[in-house]
Amino acid sequence: MQPEPRFKKRVPCDLVVAGARHPGIVLNISRGGLYVQTSVAVQRGDWVAVDLNSRVERQAIGLDAVVMWNRKVAAQLRGVRHGGVGLKIRNAGRDYYDLLQSVAGETGTTYRGSATERDDDPPQPRFRVRVGLRDHPRSKTVVVAAPDESQARGRALRRAGEGEWEILEVLPVPGDDDSH
Repeated sequence: MQPEPRFKKRVPCDLVVAGARHPGIVLNISRGGLYVQTSVAVQRGDWVAVDLNSRVERQAIGLDAVVMWNRKVAAQLRGVRHGGVGLKIRNAGRDYYDLLQSVAGETGTTYRGSATERDDDPPQPRFRVRVGLRDHPRSKTVVVAAPDESQARGRALRRAGEGEWEILEVLPVPGDDDSH
């Protein structure tokens, strides 16, 4: 089997691990995974939520991934080297694959669709979920793929990270009845 092409793409992001948000920078992306430069301490097999562009745009591109490997850097070398994690995508919405299509198109590479898409797995609908901090005017919107609204609510709250977030609004993403 031929390896999937990787594309260099710098994208600011947040990794959400056990409800805590950690900053990072995506350095490359592929159909099935991405490499994130970060100092977060995770182990192989840990599940993480990734919010791409979360520091730049109100509507982050969200995905769920599992840690495949991590590069730890000794404290004395952190000025010249950076640690990071290799992530395998487990659940990503159309926005991620649209980003990948755009980056692939810039290099003239043909894009083949979702890595997680299989003929026997129907695609999950996506929901646009607005969450807000309790007793605070701050809110944000995340897009999550889930089989139903109830699970979309749970995924959105896990992705929101630190703080006491509450669901403000859940809307299905229009035109999301076809595959990724």
